[in-house]
Amino acid sequence: LFQIATLNLIIKNLQTSENYFIKVIEWNEKNNITDKNASSYHNLGNIFAIQKKWNKALENYELAIDANSETSNFSNLNKTFFNLRIILAQTLNIKKRLKYYKKRLKLYEKQEKVKLFGYFYHELALLYADYDDKKNEKKYFKKALSTKQEHKIEFEIGSIYYFLADFYDNDDEDEKAFEYYTIAFEYMLKNAEYQNAGPTFQYLKLSLDECANPELKQKAIDLIKLAEERKIFDEKKTIFNGIEIGEYVEEN
Repeated sequence: LFQIATLNLIIKNLQTSENYFIKVIEWNEKNNITDKNASSYHNLGNIFAIQKKWNKALENYELAIDANSETSNFSNLNKTFFNLRIILAQTLNIKKRLKYYKKRLKLYEKQEKVKLFGYFYHELALLYADYDDKKNEKKYFKKALSTKQEHKIEFEIGSIYYFLADFYDNDDEDEKAFEYYTIAFEYMLKNAEYQNAGPTFQYLKLSLDECANPELKQKAIDLIKLAEERKIFDEKKTIFNGIEIGEYVEEN
């Protein structure tokens, strides 16, 4: 039954998939193996999310979390929390969103997944950014950065520096912004982390003349040259943030 339900979900036969997942849950409950229901609830959440039925999606993700918490299935829990974050982004209820971040943090602490705190803090900082809470936005970006540095996790460090640079830029701290954009671009090139490389590259090129630190300015020039040599902005290869790479071509 579960395989039939999953297949129908893949081919977007949503009503049939929903019916079969419900049958799986009922069968598991009848046979007292409710710990097997987490995946079905998760997939039901996906079905309702696809249809933008946010309340039903949220309800089933919550049931998936409860079922997975009983078995301490960390991998599946993390997937559900990730999807839940997307659903909660559709609502302006920051209290509800924070509720699940706190619940997720407790899960990490229980599992002693301290290396994952950096990802959690990063997401939490973005949450506060959505609501223009500058104090907590900066606080959790800093915590994300220090945690990842402590555990030598370089993935997304470029992104964290990018968001901090943007924070300083909006706060008119130009020197700090240029420094952080430069560090961000260095990590992006090192780890092929290009999600925010386009606007970072653009900022550095436009702000070179305003940089008063000759060493930092030269570092930025070298990174810009390296990016151009690697042709990372080849529009046949990559599009950044949904913007055609042609947007970044230098005007004559």
